[in-house]
Amino acid sequence: MLLAIPLSVPVVANATETDTLLEQKQLEIETNKLLAGIKGNASLNDVEKALLIHDRLALSCSYGYPKGYEKNVAHSTYGAIVLKKAVCQGYANAYQYLLSLVGIKSEYVSSRYLDHG
Repeated sequence: MLLAIPLSVPVVANATETDTLLEQKQLEIETNKLLAGIKGNASLNDVEKALLIHDRLALSCSYGYPKGYEKNVAHSTYGAIVLKKAVCQGYANAYQYLLSLVGIKSEYVSSRYLDHG
């Protein structure tokens, strides 16, 4: 079971506890799919894990704003992993989250000059 993490933005305005639990479950399911064969695989080193996670996330997530959701969802881990649509900050947050689940430390870096995460 994954640890509950802040999604960084509310996915549903005025979300109920049931909504939040559903979103966490969806995040857990999609995260497990992305990490299948990576998490707990002792034959992979950290670089191999990081590259595999990057490639899977890049293939599953496209750039943009998910339709039917508040714009800020595109900046979230949830947007990138569950809705499969995010802007650079959402992708970076999702990548950092996935790396943490396989024991790889990373830091989020952004640029005000370029306006990118």
